[in-house]
Amino acid sequence: MRLKKLLIGALCVCMTMGVASSVNSFDTYAKTKKGVYFQMKKGTMTIYGKGDMPSNMTFKNNKKIKKVVVKKGVKSISDSAFAGCKNIKSISLPTGLEKIGSHAFSLAKVEKITIPKTTKIMGTYAFGGCNNLKYVKMPGIIKVDEESVDDECAVTFFPKVETVEFTTKLSLKTCKYIRTENYIVSEKDKKYASGNGVIYAKKTGQVSVLPAREVVEVPEGCTSFSIRTILYGEYLGDDDWFIPQKGIKEIVLPKSLTTLEQEGFTSLMLEQFSFIGLKKITLKSDNVGQDGITFFTTKLPFVFVNTGKGSGTLEVGQGVDFWDNY
Repeated sequence: MRLKKLLIGALCVCMTMGVASSVNSFDTYAKTKKGVYFQMKKGTMTIYGKGDMPSNMTFKNNKKIKKVVVKKGVKSISDSAFAGCKNIKSISLPTGLEKIGSHAFSLAKVEKITIPKTTKIMGTYAFGGCNNLKYVKMPGIIKVDEESVDDECAVTFFPKVETVEFTTKLSLKTCKYIRTENYIVSEKDKKYASGNGVIYAKKTGQVSVLPAREVVEVPEGCTSFSIRTILYGEYLGDDDWFIPQKGIKEIVLPKSLTTLEQEGFTSLMLEQFSFIGLKKITLKSDNVGQDGITFFTTKLPFVFVNTGKGSGTLEVGQGVDFWDNY
């Protein structure tokens, strides 16, 4: 009996030492071995190692995972890696991560996420269905993984969120895949700036991208506003229109505005206004030419209110039937 107790005690000591050794050598193992591995402990899933996460390393619909920690050295997150893991409330991603796969964290309960500056590619709906997500910090240049795109008109990285803050210089093409109530451009960006959630060009004062919220107030200092901005953001070419920002009911243009641009407007654009929901534009400027005001007043299907006292003499205009006037 005594011998049996001694053997059981020795076995317990060995098992304890083995577990401790495994935990203590975790980082060392990740640095010395090739490949990517995982460890689950008390609701925390840790992904570690070197290189790309294997495509077959997925944890779909796992309800036990509450936190995901990806260690430095991992270069990519596989498609659908944590899809349907509805209890994930925290995600930590490392510097050096280059790609996040499609649906990688779909339906997670995270409220904020920081995507590393090193990330260059994201798959469609990488954070799809993360309806608790409010704040995203991300690089200003991220391309969509073309292999994950079925219908480019419907592509987004995540649902509509309160704020997106860019941590590097911005390419407006990134905005094609984002819906937010408030854009914040990096202060180090030499080309673009933001105010009241609106993106505009620093040198020209041209409004570039509008946020998706009911009332959008373009900040003072902006001088030019285009009809294309309402529908597609800045026009980048036939194959690079932005997706219209739904939910904008009123746009307020500042006193600093000098130009209302209508160049390139087509009849096809008219159909998009009902999709967006825009009902009213208010102009505060005294310095906009009458041609621009007349176009916005008579050619477009929404109310145009001019509160300026300059060349714009029409106080209130109601957009009329496009086909009778264009």
